[in-house]
Amino acid sequence: MISTLTRTERFLALWISMAVSICGLALAIAGREDPLFIHGLLILLFGLVCSYIVMFGYEEKAPGTERLSLYYDEPIKAGVIFAMIWAVFGMFMGVWVAAQLAWPDLAFDAPWSGLGRLRPTHTTGVIFGFGGNALIATSFHVVQRTSRARLPDQLSPWFVLVGYNMYCLIAVSGYLLGITQSKEYAESEWYADIWLVLVWVVSPSSTSARLHDGKSRTSMWRTGTSWHSFSSSQSSIS
Repeated sequence: MISTLTRTERFLALWISMAVSICGLALAIAGREDPLFIHGLLILLFGLVCSYIVMFGYEEKAPGTERLSLYYDEPIKAGVIFAMIWAVFGMFMGVWVAAQLAWPDLAFDAPWSGLGRLRPTHTTGVIFGFGGNALIATSFHVVQRTSRARLPDQLSPWFVLVGYNMYCLIAVSGYLLGITQSKEYAESEWYADIWLVLVWVVSPSSTSARLHDGKSRTSMWRTGTSWHSFSSSQSSIS
């Protein structure tokens, strides 16, 4: 992943990861006396892991200009893997929730494992985790083939993909911790919603500068519209 980024993109990726870590630390400090503290630590850890990955491959040889003649499919492959992981998780949670209807003792008399907290993890895991990652990967694939142009850079697709999965992780962990807005299919808290907005506005729209015809522009616009519509259905900042 890091080997496909240019030197400048690696520098930006490192700073973005560090900024996420700082935000997580601030959230942990602000919520040190309630479950928000755990979310802050989770975001901090996520940012530190991303920083480590970037630094581990920082000195690798930068890609040459020949890459510009090829489609950028690495994020697509990663998106498919993320989708499968979320599919397994979401379906497992669905089976667990369904089993509780017949065997209530499977809740283990714990607040985090009750039906009310587990059910949103199933819907989010399947609809947003699996479906969202599949749609992102499909969008990256389709937009390049229909436009006959490579994605504008290597960093933005990874930011969208990894950032979206961080949102899903925050949302699912929030359900188990009881940190929600209590809105159907929009349960995630305000800071998760803000992060999601930042993620889906970073789209490879600059690809249009390299499109060859009007039909390609229309195809890319429709693909982007479908992704933004799906993302908007998850975010409720009201």
